[in-house]
Amino acid sequence: MICMDLPVWTSPNHKELKMKEIKAAVEEKTFEKDGKVFLACHSAHVIAEELQVKLSAIGKICNDEKIRISKCQLGCFE
Repeated sequence: MICMDLPVWTSPNHKELKMKEIKAAVEEKTFEKDGKVFLACHSAHVIAEELQVKLSAIGKICNDEKIRISKCQLGCFE
């Protein structure tokens, strides 16, 4: 029987490399305003789609790095 729900990460090393790739992509799209670092909501969606990861992975990196979401597509954040 073949399991179709295999984890995204094939090894602990793969996960670490993927997270570094995601973090680099996030940092590339951030901008600074009033001493705070921001990532536009649309950019978060684009990064997730391009790297084929869940949006929550982008959110985790933003939380860990104290990056705020701006220009929220739902209107929650300015």
